[in-house]
Amino acid sequence: AGGRGALYNQFLDLLGQQGNFSLAKAAASRGTRAKAGAGGSKPGKAGQIMKKRSGGKHKNFVEAQRHFYRQCVQQNRLELALEYVETLNEGKAFEERGMGYQGLLACCVRLNALDAAVRVHSEQVELTGGSNAFAYSMLISLAGKVAARSNPGGGGGGPRQKGRGEDVNPTYIHTYLGRGLCDDEEGALPGDPLARYVSHFFEMSVREGCCNVVVCNAVLDAYGRNSHCEEVFKLHQRMRGELGIAENAETFNSLMQTATRAGWYSLVFELRREMESMGIEPSERTVSIMFAAAAKAQQHARGRKGEALGDGGGALSAALQSGVANWAFTVLDSAREGGIEVNNHILSSLFSACASEGKGINRCTKLLFWHMENAGRAAGPNVNVWCSFIKLCGACGEVDLAVQVCERYCDKPLGPYVRSSLCAAIATAAAKAGAGEE
Repeated sequence: AGGRGALYNQFLDLLGQQGNFSLAKAAASRGTRAKAGAGGSKPGKAGQIMKKRSGGKHKNFVEAQRHFYRQCVQQNRLELALEYVETLNEGKAFEERGMGYQGLLACCVRLNALDAAVRVHSEQVELTGGSNAFAYSMLISLAGKVAARSNPGGGGGGPRQKGRGEDVNPTYIHTYLGRGLCDDEEGALPGDPLARYVSHFFEMSVREGCCNVVVCNAVLDAYGRNSHCEEVFKLHQRMRGELGIAENAETFNSLMQTATRAGWYSLVFELRREMESMGIEPSERTVSIMFAAAAKAQQHARGRKGEALGDGGGALSAALQSGVANWAFTVLDSAREGGIEVNNHILSSLFSACASEGKGINRCTKLLFWHMENAGRAAGPNVNVWCSFIKLCGACGEVDLAVQVCERYCDKPLGPYVRSSLCAAIATAAAKAGAGEE
């Protein structure tokens, strides 16, 4: 008899664990009908708490529900989120159907629960009569990430590592969708069946008329993660042609990331020029991708011929004629003037770019300590930043500085990535010193 009331109590308990009791109180005031209905006097299903859509109370409840979903993710309680949304949508007495499914689908994505995500999407379509761009972009993004981790030859770069809450049963998904994936389906990909679901969901969004730039960007990212580089650029042409969808910064970010993964480093800079000519402003990710591309290109050039990047032709060489470190700080200064904030992704890729040339240690050190003072505790340097900086120290022959960083700032005991970075820095500095003596 008390099922719905007990469910709502669990909802409030999770809000209380979040520490936001004002939100819990606001939610409780809207949930009285749900608790009363649990006693059997009225059909007070939990969905009634969201039926009124006006005033500040509704806004408070939406915020409370957002915290609830967040707690379900943090505590790996997907089953509670599923039960909660099912309760919201029981019966046919509600003016609005499909309540809570967008947030629930986002929970599935954050917990890497592809199997559950497909179920949730199917139920949402059944209740509302259709899907939307947000849902398809979430499904595509999750399928791409899971496929990359499942396929050692794809973008995952290693053996399968099952993520938190991950529940993947491709055979079940295949059956649950109610149709098989045909080999001749437009956009279908060979290989990992999970990667092929990216194409499947994308084509469904096109057929249903809800494909937009967000969906396309999710597909571009998923293809890139799984090393389907040619498919990325085919889809880009399809966006411009058949689909008539205009690119945004994230579109170019995915194209540039794919080009970096494929080793097409000059193309990264050509895409950045095209982006600029179209008046599309770069994002933080744009800057970090460019730094990463320059670092990898420098390493590739030195390993292949021992030559500097500015010696050849093309967009890449033209940009880096003054050296990688000088170019990187010029780009960074321009980005900051344009309103882009320095974050950990930018820092780690910048340090890697400078390390590839073995220059820029003084400017990077000043930037690192500036970031530590201004970013705040939560957004301060992470392990990727420290590892990149330690390797930069080695590339510049500053082993003592690398050791000081480990002693003063890195978590103790040193993690495996920090230890390996320190060893690499020592080896690099020793090799550089030996080459100088010769």
